[in-house]
Amino acid sequence: MKLLKASFLTLFAVAFLAGTSLAKTVTIDDFSAYEVRRGIGSGELVQIPGTNDYEANFSDTITFTLTEAGSFSFNLFEKDVRNSATGYNEWVEIDTATFAGDVPSFTPWMKSGDFMKATMDWGVLAAGTYNLTLDGYAFSAKYPLTDYRIMDIDFKPVPVPTTIMLLSLGLLGLAGKARNRK
Repeated sequence: MKLLKASFLTLFAVAFLAGTSLAKTVTIDDFSAYEVRRGIGSGELVQIPGTNDYEANFSDTITFTLTEAGSFSFNLFEKDVRNSATGYNEWVEIDTATFAGDVPSFTPWMKSGDFMKATMDWGVLAAGTYNLTLDGYAFSAKYPLTDYRIMDIDFKPVPVPTTIMLLSLGLLGLAGKARNRK
């Protein structure tokens, strides 16, 4: 409960001090989850004076912990509904994705229904905690709510003992081959 209060107070302080620039930490701890949704709502989106439109800049940290080495990837979906016949337009534009350590491969954004989609793939990562920072802009007309989503989370553990054994056998084979040549 103390952690929840501290997290809420920190989020409130950041939002208050930064004006319309927001920061939030999203933790991915269930790799079997179909999606992790990051809603951006009325507590974050600020009404643009003289309009029924809302906007916010954000800088979110996506944290995930790998308890063992493995390959890790997911699809990132940003809302993209523009020029809607209903007048209800909303979008999220993720401008930068910064990752400490190994840089993931990042496919170009492609339209997928009401979303723009990109795939982030790190290949194999060692066990540990990783942070991905997403900076962007959110817009919503008529109602202060939009979102982006992390979907298709894929983690495949690397069988480390087997890998080490195979590497060791390969090195021993190379050493034996080199010795036989002499």
